[in-house]
Amino acid sequence: LRSLPFPSTRLITRHDDLKIAFEVTEMPPRFINPICDMETPEGTTIMFECSLMGIPSPIVSWFKGDKKIPHNNKKYSHTSDGDNHFLKIYKVTPQDSGAYTCRAINIVGETLCRASLGVRAYNFINVLIRPKHYLTPLFVISVLNVILYIFV
Repeated sequence: LRSLPFPSTRLITRHDDLKIAFEVTEMPPRFINPICDMETPEGTTIMFECSLMGIPSPIVSWFKGDKKIPHNNKKYSHTSDGDNHFLKIYKVTPQDSGAYTCRAINIVGETLCRASLGVRAYNFINVLIRPKHYLTPLFVISVLNVILYIFV
């Protein structure tokens, strides 16, 4: 018994003289490439990306924690290109850290994949404390130029 490789919407099975052809009309969603954990510095734009399959084509929704992310606004944008789905988060802050979920659903089933985002806060203290060159303060220089006269 031999089959064509999955996934195919038309499968043919052969066994000696017997030939059976059938077409897959329904298949629950399944992630081919799930989203991955990320860590990024504050202020960057990141993109979660996944690819999935299902028949009929699944409807994809994105969540942060248990809250559904709205379609396109100033903070988030989610788009699709065929079986590939993307969630962009603009100018991330530490408040954007957390668990993100992509949910795919069709009439046959539902599947989820999760990933976490870690955002490293920009540390202003390091910039202020570590100058590249140490300069002598101006008041020390003027004190060194003073001539003291002592009378006995």
